[in-house]
Amino acid sequence: MSRNGERRAGLLFEHRQGTLVAVALGTAGDPVRQLKEGAIAALYVHMLDHARSAGCADIDLRGSRPSLDDGITRYKRKWGGILYDRPDVLTTTLVHWHRMTPAAREFLTHTSLVFRDAGSLSALAVAGPDERGCADPGRTWTRLGTPGLRRMIVLGTTSAASNAGAPRSVCVAMPFSAIESGPRALLAPATD
Repeated sequence: MSRNGERRAGLLFEHRQGTLVAVALGTAGDPVRQLKEGAIAALYVHMLDHARSAGCADIDLRGSRPSLDDGITRYKRKWGGILYDRPDVLTTTLVHWHRMTPAAREFLTHTSLVFRDAGSLSALAVAGPDERGCADPGRTWTRLGTPGLRRMIVLGTTSAASNAGAPRSVCVAMPFSAIESGPRALLAPATD
């Protein structure tokens, strides 16, 4: 991708059995500047056009960090990306806490976690405040909900009004008091 004769960004891709796979994406110079100026969006548009003209049924945008708050994950979601588990990923992020301390709560407030859950992917997030300052799982689902999730466990309040707009089969609201003993206790009641 170039602008006024200056190279701005590039994308390396390959065709794999009807899927266009984004192998590598890079920018010349400051990536934040290139993103703001639309270089990455232009690459995505050209990638979509190429996939359509090549008869590809899917586009694989590849991975990102296991958090719905991750900037790359959010950007891919805007382009219609969905979550899926890849068997060829050999790394895993491990997070554990013994009890819900203020530090663990603060971490989870800013970093939702995507985890493997009964053969699928689920997420754990802390409900952000609504305009009244109450923790609102429904607003958290609206902000972070991503296709491909089996469930999203949202810590905060559990009133029906605060969970409005979130699909009950996917968005599971839980109070902080229910998870004081650690992640194992939190996930045990959520499993089918």
